[in-house]
Amino acid sequence: MAHAYLAKKGDLSTASSSERTELEQELDKTQVAVLPVETLMAWDSVGIHPLIGLVGPQRFKRFKLSDLGRKYIDETIEGLKTVAVPEFPASFGYAFSSESDTTGYPSLREIVRNDEGRLMVALGAALMELYSEDIAVQIIVAFYLISAPTMMLADKLEEWKRFLKACAGILAASGFSVLAEQYMSGHILNTTLGPTATPTTHTQLSFEPVQSRIGPSFNKFRNFTDPHVIAEALHKLARTGKGPKPLMIEGGNDIAWLGAFAQFFLALTVGFSLRNNGSIISQTVVPGNPQVLITIDHGRACKRSRDASERYQREGYTSESMVVAGRLKWEDILAMTFAGSFQDLLKCPREVGTAIGSASIIFQCLVEADPALPESWSQGNAFFCRSSYGLDLVQNTIRWFPELTAMKDQMLLVRQSSLTSALEHYTASMISLRKSCLCTRCGHKPGEHKVTSIKEICSGRAWGSVGSRSIVDENRFCLVLIVETIICVSRSLAAVTLHERILPRRSGLMLAYRRQFQARSWARSPTTEEEKKLGPIVMCLDWDESRLRDFNKCDVILKNILTLFSGELVDDPSSKNICALSCKGITVFLETSYEKRTNIFRAHVIPGFIAAPSCASRITDPLHALDPTIKRDGSKFLVCQPITPKKNEEVWEIRLRLRDNRMCDLLLMDKERRQNALGAYIGPSQLMGQIAARSGLIVVSEPIC
Repeated sequence: MAHAYLAKKGDLSTASSSERTELEQELDKTQVAVLPVETLMAWDSVGIHPLIGLVGPQRFKRFKLSDLGRKYIDETIEGLKTVAVPEFPASFGYAFSSESDTTGYPSLREIVRNDEGRLMVALGAALMELYSEDIAVQIIVAFYLISAPTMMLADKLEEWKRFLKACAGILAASGFSVLAEQYMSGHILNTTLGPTATPTTHTQLSFEPVQSRIGPSFNKFRNFTDPHVIAEALHKLARTGKGPKPLMIEGGNDIAWLGAFAQFFLALTVGFSLRNNGSIISQTVVPGNPQVLITIDHGRACKRSRDASERYQREGYTSESMVVAGRLKWEDILAMTFAGSFQDLLKCPREVGTAIGSASIIFQCLVEADPALPESWSQGNAFFCRSSYGLDLVQNTIRWFPELTAMKDQMLLVRQSSLTSALEHYTASMISLRKSCLCTRCGHKPGEHKVTSIKEICSGRAWGSVGSRSIVDENRFCLVLIVETIICVSRSLAAVTLHERILPRRSGLMLAYRRQFQARSWARSPTTEEEKKLGPIVMCLDWDESRLRDFNKCDVILKNILTLFSGELVDDPSSKNICALSCKGITVFLETSYEKRTNIFRAHVIPGFIAAPSCASRITDPLHALDPTIKRDGSKFLVCQPITPKKNEEVWEIRLRLRDNRMCDLLLMDKERRQNALGAYIGPSQLMGQIAARSGLIVVSEPIC
């Protein structure tokens, strides 16, 4: 839509009388009359309201950006670079879209020319790190309405969403999101902040018990404070330090992230006070008086009065869209996500070690096409790299989840078992864990039935019908599902390379847990003797018989990985045969240069986004349809015959052969199709060379902004 005031430089005559007053108020502050018309037209041409970029930073004049916050934003924005195919025209702005519509992204470099603009981008990036897009846009709009109640952008949610999308991922590799998660989880830690900072366990902000110490709530669904309350608290931060008393912010545990924002970008000293229905439980000791004091009340009465989740659900928002979560360090990812339930799991080291060790044997036999396993299992297996089975699976699990190190000996002890024994040991460990579990799904409420048989542990009947509220335990996680989640996530991470110190989001691991929960809910009772013999290990596979024909292992792994690191559910059925995916400033792409015979591919996780994700595609056809000369291979292992992609190479093909004529793919991608595969990738410049060299999907060009 063309805006009326762009018709002539400094002329608002074509606007209506009501619009004229508001436009004059807003545009006069930026001295729009002295700005070139071309600049305003450039904003308008990509679908961004000029008030966002020109007036938006003015709302941060009363804030004081810290030196370290300024340095981080400047270095991050400086490193932003666009990688695009040559055919797409470059235009003014931070990025552009290859879609047929006019949507686009604002120029972040135009915004961050002063501290006000830097803080605006920092707030947008922080909201996208912690909230869903739907909630983040409500918070930022509410924040601006507090400053300017007559601001005409209040109803332009799509305009704000484009701005937030451009900011997504800016803080993905920083310590902010980790610090925010620690504060929301009740872990008050000190940190040295900066471009490469990560919160540490060095405690200067320590808890001082007042009556009795309680930990964070076991409830896996964190408090959800009304976005307007969050916006009001953000607005108050501008007045911090102007009086002897600290700024008081009260709310549920989710509001604690404001302390991380104040500390990271505003260099304010922050104190915390934990309460239970108004009674002080503990408080932090801060040298001197804190400039910001955040009071978190864990009491149920206060939660009900402050939590807005029920009201938002009535308005049509999903429970996933209301999750507030940051990123977690690998050292304590399980304890921070599953809280008290994980502590219960640590009391069962023998069962957990047996389950993971047995699973490593079963998946090794699956890759080796053991005759004892069904044919469909091998067809549906998404993982062939060495770290996804056998001894390497055990080591890979310990590497990603060091909290399980104490169970390694038990995992290795079970590794000496046969396939038959491994299946029996895995089933027995699941039954034992279910007996020890205290969640309602395992039947531990008075009068409820305990699941103890193999038939019931594999069946969805033990979990209730899909969507039934009776199967939802608000206070505890299921021990069985935690173990299955660990196994599945470990296999997904078997062929992953992380860049820029990106860490997983707590909500991403929660979604992996939910995926296992749904697998249980949808499962049917075993009907054949073969299914009964195989037992509950089927819950750790990534397919079912109904969609085996559409199954693509690359799609499964890309979506699982992106969900873990973006914290958003990535399961669009229309996205098939893909080579790259992006969501909330995180991109996952496939590297198709292989190492030895057992590395099928490697997925890279990097900060940035694809401007036209719907254009990401890959040509995949059955091997026999393209090359009938390839026959069965007698080897037990998968054999790869890669042709390493080189500069100016016209054809890039990879031939895979499997024993017993398993599902085989031939990736045939010529130079032109590779270039047209993606729209544009935007991210740090130091990653561009290796993406172009390893993926063959995109080419490096000069920045367009």
